[in-house]
Amino acid sequence: MPRLMELGFDRHPGITLLFNQGFPADLESMWEAGECDFAFFDRDIETDESESLPVYNERLCLIGPPSLCAPLPDPVPIVDVAELPVVLDVRSIWAREQLERGFRKTRSKWADLIECSSIEIRREYLVRGRRFCVAPIAQFNDEIAAGLAAHRNIDLPCFDRKVHLAGPRVEKMTEAQRNIRALVVEITDDLIKNASVAWQPPEWTSAESSNSSTS
Repeated sequence: MPRLMELGFDRHPGITLLFNQGFPADLESMWEAGECDFAFFDRDIETDESESLPVYNERLCLIGPPSLCAPLPDPVPIVDVAELPVVLDVRSIWAREQLERGFRKTRSKWADLIECSSIEIRREYLVRGRRFCVAPIAQFNDEIAAGLAAHRNIDLPCFDRKVHLAGPRVEKMTEAQRNIRALVVEITDDLIKNASVAWQPPEWTSAESSNSSTS
């Protein structure tokens, strides 16, 4: 987001960017109400008025203090995840459901789970070395880069997800919307190439996407 704000201001100073952050249900509600031009979803969106572009693949991981991550294998078996001290965002309904589905298959259950807000997770638990959380690496990239956190994969295939940028259909976009869409593609492509946030490319090329967004 900071990079998009920076490039947007430099290249298109006449465009005002407003951002909202939330979980899929929050964003989907805003999208359906017409309260945003673009939104990121973990599924494809196709209607008569809108379409979505796959922009990157990411994986939900265990993020935790380096001292707690060090003895863990990678990936961590789901039965072992159940035994760890974990804190989840109270709104992470989907992630909790997938974990508990895996627990049922291995006849395990949470040994030590608490739920709170995402701000409390970062401030009170993760950085202070108390618990693991479940999140994409990009969400805690600064802490990982600073050595305050580490990560391990969880042995759940469903935690691999493809993120889409939903917006108006290309032929119905305004010039401002086309410009912002092209910037998102450019920034995402750069982040994939430098591997700093552990994103992987979906089945598209940045050149093709940039061409379609400016046609």
